Amino acid sequence: MKNQRSRNRMFLFAVSAFLFCSMLLIAGPAAGVLLAAAPGIAQILSSKEIKEQRTAKYKEATDLLAAAKAAEREITTEERSKHTLIMAELDQLDEQIANAERWEKRQAQMAGDFINKENQRQEEKEMRGYSILRAIRGAMDGKLEGIEKEMHQEAVKEARATGIDILGVGIPMKQLNVLYGGREKRDYSATGGTSGAEGGVLIPTDIGAFISGLRNRLVLTPLGTTYLTGLMGTLQIPRTTQTSASWVATEIGDDTEVQGTWDKLSLTPHRLGAYSQIARQLIHQTSLDVEKFVQDDIIRATAIALEAAAINGSGGSGQPTGILNTASIGSVVMGTNGAAPDYASMVGLESQLSSSNADLGALAYLINAKTRGKLKTTLKVTGYPIYLWDGGDNPINGYKTAVTNNVPSTLTKGTSTSVCSAALFGNFNDLLIGQWGGLDIVVDPYVDAKKAIVNVYVNSFWDVAVRHPESFAAIKDLLTT
Repeated sequence: MKNQRSRNRMFLFAVSAFLFCSMLLIAGPAAGVLLAAAPGIAQILSSKEIKEQRTAKYKEATDLLAAAKAAEREITTEERSKHTLIMAELDQLDEQIANAERWEKRQAQMAGDFINKENQRQEEKEMRGYSILRAIRGAMDGKLEGIEKEMHQEAVKEARATGIDILGVGIPMKQLNVLYGGREKRDYSATGGTSGAEGGVLIPTDIGAFISGLRNRLVLTPLGTTYLTGLMGTLQIPRTTQTSASWVATEIGDDTEVQGTWDKLSLTPHRLGAYSQIARQLIHQTSLDVEKFVQDDIIRATAIALEAAAINGSGGSGQPTGILNTASIGSVVMGTNGAAPDYASMVGLESQLSSSNADLGALAYLINAKTRGKLKTTLKVTGYPIYLWDGGDNPINGYKTAVTNNVPSTLTKGTSTSVCSAALFGNFNDLLIGQWGGLDIVVDPYVDAKKAIVNVYVNSFWDVAVRHPESFAAIKDLLTT
């Protein structure tokens, strides 16, 4: 990859130099960098060559004056005319040097732009050839090569800058941006059976393109969640309560100083470990479709765990603190033992934000599948065939709504044990998800060696934070049965 970029650099420099020379030939002597070498032939001179001419002319002028001084006489009329002519030529050469230096600077910039763009295209092309399966094979054999080795080295540098150690094979963030996509499958093998789990149908004859990445697996993405990637160390975000204004009783009276309260919101890396089992024989396949299945297994596991933490992370046992467990968010209570959803309770979530002047930004509801089913069969008003779930793009109370079973449905309220669901409403721009570095793939080919199974552990580092608690409100005791 590096050798190819060097060859590209040499080639593009030659091309850009040729183009530059062609432009100067077209520009003609007016450009100030062309001098006649012979009748009808133009010679392109560099700023260095013109400076050498200027030095020679300057010496000619000083020699002329020195000769008169050595003879202890005044310079002659002829010498004075010649000196004046030389000084005019020196002025012209100064102008030519300035023009030549401007052209050379522009040529260097053009050549640099061509080289950078070509290098970027070449690098991205090679990065698209990255193979998770080759990386896993390299980890098993203790021998990484090619683009997988180069990206591992990049990941080690990236991780070191963030204070994280790579335990296995690293994939840097820039590779993830090019690489990831896939579909759903798990625990693959390469022989026998007709089901996806057995893997007999997973050795295709057609090679497809990579598809959707990690963020496309998260329902939080279209709601407007803010992602902060490429973080290093602890990220501290200052925040304040709103500073207010006050009326002054007299024209010359002092303003009443009302200051907001400042604090800091901190994001620190939490390790998220995804685990998968891959049949040893499948690892030795080279099909891009198999590659996509394996990649998607990693993406899907990471996405599910990340989203669950963002919504309901406990804040303990290594988990980030999710929205539902963030202190001081708004709350709507259904009843002593929970209650079925009604229109007033769903609107009540919106009212919680409105009462704090926080009903701005990417406002949306977030519920689970059980709650959606209940809303579809619950009338807004008795006797009218209009349901709490209106359908369309904004099915609840005129707002966008996302559905994921990462919203819990096993909460407890009073005597309603492990049957209550949560529902959320908020400005999802104020939900922050931070990421440190790329992925760290640790391969264990030994524990299940007798089954020809390789255990793959994928570590990544994340944190979740709510920028302003007033931006969210929740119900935690919905009954959906």
